[in-house]
Amino acid sequence: MDCGEVALRFSKKIWLVILQVLTLSISAQVCAKTQHAQTTRCFLPGIEDAAHCLTLAVPLDWHALKGKNISIFAAVFPALSRGSHQDPLFILPGGPGQSADMLLPMIKSAFSSVNKTRDLVLIYPRGTARSTPLLCLQPSALLVNDTAAVVKLFKACAASQKNNPRYFTTTEITLDINAIRESLGYNTINLWGGSYGTRLAQHYIAAYPEKVRTVILDGATRRSQSIFATIPHIMDVAINAVAIACKLDKACAAKGPDIRSDLHNLLLKVHNKPEVVTADNPLTGVPRTIIINENVIINVIGMALYNPDSRAIVPVIIRMASHANYLPLMAIAAQVSTQLGEDALSDGHQLSVLCAEDFQYTTRSSVAVAAQNTLSGMTEFDRTAALCSAWPHGIVPKSVWQTIQSNVPALILSGGLDPVTPPPLGAATAAQFYHATHIVAPASGHGVSMFGCAPKIITAFLEQASMHGIDTSCLTRPKPQAPLASRNG
Repeated sequence: MDCGEVALRFSKKIWLVILQVLTLSISAQVCAKTQHAQTTRCFLPGIEDAAHCLTLAVPLDWHALKGKNISIFAAVFPALSRGSHQDPLFILPGGPGQSADMLLPMIKSAFSSVNKTRDLVLIYPRGTARSTPLLCLQPSALLVNDTAAVVKLFKACAASQKNNPRYFTTTEITLDINAIRESLGYNTINLWGGSYGTRLAQHYIAAYPEKVRTVILDGATRRSQSIFATIPHIMDVAINAVAIACKLDKACAAKGPDIRSDLHNLLLKVHNKPEVVTADNPLTGVPRTIIINENVIINVIGMALYNPDSRAIVPVIIRMASHANYLPLMAIAAQVSTQLGEDALSDGHQLSVLCAEDFQYTTRSSVAVAAQNTLSGMTEFDRTAALCSAWPHGIVPKSVWQTIQSNVPALILSGGLDPVTPPPLGAATAAQFYHATHIVAPASGHGVSMFGCAPKIITAFLEQASMHGIDTSCLTRPKPQAPLASRNG
């Protein structure tokens, strides 16, 4: 880092004064602490080639530089060719709370061509696996019907933490990322963010605009957008799309009435009387008991809508559950729990972010308006409100919750079937960039970068820092998969 340019850097954006003053006050000490950081050779799951891993000590509280430190982690995959570009691609995971380990398959797929000429730097945000994780519950515990019991578990977990969860917000993570950039000796970087990582990328651009060459946002939403204000309506749109696709497919339509009506009646049924179901876990063979309630159904159906393959079976799940056959529903629940794993999603970190950011600047009355006449209603908001009452969380400045306006060349990717960050949110995100291209992949769900020819488009964009002359029809042409009429297809 050129430490002599720090004061000039932070005079540019008046509306970011709070974060700028904070960063200005620490930058000189960070230069001294991190510019000589060393990486070590390491191997990460599923990757045959060695990475260069960095474990960096950073302040728990960036306001108190002489206070307690925590460890954060990053993995560097060096460019494969000589004479490679000096600006790497920083990869930011989603969640919030997702372990960057879950993005490791992308290193050899979506980013393999990029890695020929650029270093890839995989960021593990503070509070997630390998970076002082805030882990509390097994994934299956999140399906528990008794919210009071889950609140009690989170209270106990918070009390057991060695590090105050208040300091695990996006604001601190942004400063961590810059410390990693400085310690690795990069002047400018490219950013890729997925889901929550798209918000994190926008925070970094707002704080360090001159340090970002390009940005790719996959499953994008503005950093100023609370998920509580969008999820109920967006999930309804996704369910309606599945229902329409089913009506247009002869085999699916022949199986019964409107699946939206089936789901509505199912939610009413379990609201009045939750179902206790015991069955063998289809993945492990171990018997498992689940209380089927509104929360379980909404969460499981929501997760099934994330990708095109599981989305295709949603009509089957709803129809069989409406006839008291919950085995397909339990199978998806088991699959979700297995995919998440104990370290794949840090529930504590997720609460630290959501409670300090999305929840802080969202009122129940505004969510109630957005959730009116939706299937999920206020379920998620009320559950999170209860959890936030049990989990210590910080208060982020409202200035860092604002929209941005940026000259950074941006590629925005949206899945046409995305039930969380659909194309309208991608379009709103793209509007913040003067040089943005928004691509909608009709057949993709939540996450486009590994879909079809997306890796080729990403590589071309990074090479020329623009989308000029790049053909995207290979991504926009494929049609969505038809819904399945039964478990057999």
